[in-house]
Amino acid sequence: MKKLLFVFILVVTISGFPASSYAYQATAATAVKLSDDTLLFTITSRFSYMNYSLRLPLLAKREGELGKAFPAVGYALYTETGELYTEGEATAIVLSSAELVGAEYVTPLNKAGSFTLLSILKLPKALPEGTTLYMRTTTQPYTLMKDGVLRPGQLDQGQLSTHKTPLLKL
Repeated sequence: MKKLLFVFILVVTISGFPASSYAYQATAATAVKLSDDTLLFTITSRFSYMNYSLRLPLLAKREGELGKAFPAVGYALYTETGELYTEGEATAIVLSSAELVGAEYVTPLNKAGSFTLLSILKLPKALPEGTTLYMRTTTQPYTLMKDGVLRPGQLDQGQLSTHKTPLLKL
């Protein structure tokens, strides 16, 4: 019986079970006031998926601007009280050292990748002193690839709960 258990554990370990083991985590985040009317937010995350190659979008769109044409990382800006902040003009992009293929970053099979969502917010006017803002990732689409088969997916809100910047007090 012990020998059978040992063989089972060995087979499971060698085969890489579970085949869909994955990891994602926010590893760093910043919020910086560049000037009275310009703010910079970054969220760096690490993604990997065992036994798959991973594709993540280069494009990022502010909540309310997301469309269906291309997958894009979604983000939103909030006040300290959690109220959605929709003013100002925001521009964002995802940066990574992973290979860029079209509008997606591609990580090799079984390799992790680091991805930074960078957003610059141009305020319409200086906000009152003491106003506090932060940025949070709201959607994170990805595609798994193996043997030519693509499997699109998306992190859920619970998985994204740590993907936010520190509070930036103006």
